[in-house]
Amino acid sequence: MVNHTEDINVEITEKKVRSMLYAIKTDKSPGPDGIHPLFLQNTVEEVAGPITLIFKKSLAEGILPHECGTTGKGPIFHLYIG
Repeated sequence: MVNHTEDINVEITEKKVRSMLYAIKTDKSPGPDGIHPLFLQNTVEEVAGPITLIFKKSLAEGILPHECGTTGKGPIFHLYIG
């Protein structure tokens, strides 16, 4: 795990996550997590809550998965919540 969250100042809400999931381009390939965008869009109501909790916990603890530190992108960038 890598700590890259010191300068991140965002408010993550289930409503924002849901909105971003509905906006995902479903004709794209799966990301590094292997989850196809079409699956995420088709299960928004089921996955928005857990995804919100995961993002909040990650930011609160100041820890992101090691892969996020090496790729230059992280979950916040994949689902831009701004």
